[in-house]
Amino acid sequence: MLKHLKNVDDKLAKFEMLLCLGLLGTIAVTTVIGVFARYILRSPIIWGVDVTILSLIWLSFLGAGILFRQDGHLAASSLPSMLPKRAGAALKLLSELIIAGTIAITGWFAVTAAIVQNRQFIITLGLPRSVYSMPIVWMSLSMMLVIIIRTATTLGNQSDNRKSL
Repeated sequence: MLKHLKNVDDKLAKFEMLLCLGLLGTIAVTTVIGVFARYILRSPIIWGVDVTILSLIWLSFLGAGILFRQDGHLAASSLPSMLPKRAGAALKLLSELIIAGTIAITGWFAVTAAIVQNRQFIITLGLPRSVYSMPIVWMSLSMMLVIIIRTATTLGNQSDNRKSL
């Protein structure tokens, strides 16, 4: 089961990275087109700013998920490494559970916000405003998958260590 989850997570990571690459390209192209239309053609495009903002929001939250997956966020990792191996693993597990709770709450509030925003529209794009909240939901689910895999791996390693003693 864990192997299957890791496989899903690997494919999800590749998809998110490609999506971030596409969003970064979208931001660059939309900005260049917007500047060209406004200052050269003297006829600004009304949807350019909304596409750029939406792309930046999605890029930020997808990027946060990618960074979390790669353990790139700031962390106080010195304390668990100073403790005995089991105590350090327990502290890391507690940290993961606190992060999981925070992410779950954030995701839940994003879902409730998306439900309300779904009745409102971004006029220039014809999209519901819920597209602003959906990257938070995506990030929450993606990070929860990473936490489940890390926790299962940590617990599996602990049980393997106990068996070898």
